[in-house]
Amino acid sequence: MITRILKLLAIVTIAVWPLAAGCGGEEAHMDHDQAEHGASAEHDDHEADSREGHDHGEHDADADDHEGALHLSPESIRMAGIRIERLEARNLERTIELPGEIGFNEDRLVHVTPRYPGVAREVQGRIGARVREGDLLAVLESNESLSKYSIKAPISGWIIDKHLTVGEFATEGHTMFLIADLKTVWANCEVYARDIPSVEQGAPMTIFSVEGDLSVEAVLSYVAPVYREDTRSALARAVIANDEGLWRPGTFIRAVLPVGTGGLRNAVEREAVQILDGEQVVFVPGEEDGAFETVQVETGTASDGFVEVIAGLGPGDAYVAAGAFELKAEMVTANLDPHAGHGH
Repeated sequence: MITRILKLLAIVTIAVWPLAAGCGGEEAHMDHDQAEHGASAEHDDHEADSREGHDHGEHDADADDHEGALHLSPESIRMAGIRIERLEARNLERTIELPGEIGFNEDRLVHVTPRYPGVAREVQGRIGARVREGDLLAVLESNESLSKYSIKAPISGWIIDKHLTVGEFATEGHTMFLIADLKTVWANCEVYARDIPSVEQGAPMTIFSVEGDLSVEAVLSYVAPVYREDTRSALARAVIANDEGLWRPGTFIRAVLPVGTGGLRNAVEREAVQILDGEQVVFVPGEEDGAFETVQVETGTASDGFVEVIAGLGPGDAYVAAGAFELKAEMVTANLDPHAGHGH
């Protein structure tokens, strides 16, 4: 009996084993399919993220295309006095610029000294006063004869310096007053070696004040035959009429001398070229109404209010001829990047 029971258990075990093995294999197969499905979904999500990121990046790039553009209302454009012109060829006259300073006409600058050493008994001259030839400046008592004699203005002009007070002893050669006739002044300019061959006595020149809006036509009256040791430059001088006293000694100037014809050159108006971040730029109209952008340019010959453009703009290109300085100020105030605009 026991032997028959053991045989039955063995038969049941053999019959059940393949079913158990089959169930386990199906579960493993299902787990494998689920893993593959999860990986595929993960891959699809990654591709979607990539596409979304790519589209977002393209959008940012489009937005950055006009990041450096300055937008103004019609009223702001009118207030800034903006005028648009087109680059065209002009016959530019070559010029050179000489830095300089207004000085006294030293032929009309007088050091007033005593004829005889003596003590000042009376002083009439005051620094800054305008005097006429023959006006009384001081009365001195001679140190030898004890007699008094008058000191009078030798020329008409301005007392620009004074070294005499009542009771002071004036020695022979002592400058008591310095009088300058300012009806004419000297424009003293520096000429460096590279420009000397182009600078000749008798050449016409236009003199501009650096810190103001004064200008005057003059003729070069003197060119020094030697260089100054301290500056390694030669002195060039013109005499300027100064009846109204507008040209004050000490005023910084620049003198512009024509030195020949430069031929036809593509040129913009001088005001159009501005300096931004150490680079020369010109403002140009943007694609949208009221938009302005910068173009970096390389310049050459300058003359008659125009500047040659060697690179950056082409013939016929529109540019801001007037109002460029105001646009520069607006761009700096708005903290816009000039390099993000047109042409970069």
